[in-house]
Amino acid sequence: MSTTHRVRILHLITKLPYGGAQDNTLLSIAGLDRAVYDVDIASSPGGDWDERARAVARQRLSLHQLQHQMAPARDLLAIAELVRLLRRERYDILHTHSSKAGLLGRIAGRLARVPL
Repeated sequence: MSTTHRVRILHLITKLPYGGAQDNTLLSIAGLDRAVYDVDIASSPGGDWDERARAVARQRLSLHQLQHQMAPARDLLAIAELVRLLRRERYDILHTHSSKAGLLGRIAGRLARVPL
């Protein structure tokens, strides 16, 4: 019996308040075929659209070190936290949204060898 590999995607966004980038991200996730894709979303904990994220994604993951403000020491911890997540969950694709998540995600993706 053969099993079909579903593409594992992690969407990364800094935070989930009401906003255009967040709405676009959640609509993108909701529009993907669940028979083909396993889609998770990660951001800082909480947010106005936290429940909506839980409804559309397979998993809603919180990155406790990820924050909106630039903070070099904490940003390094966020990169390490994200690298561990990418390796543990074995994502096929990392899709970043927003400038901060984009920067940290690109670094973590490269370190974990997960394409963007």
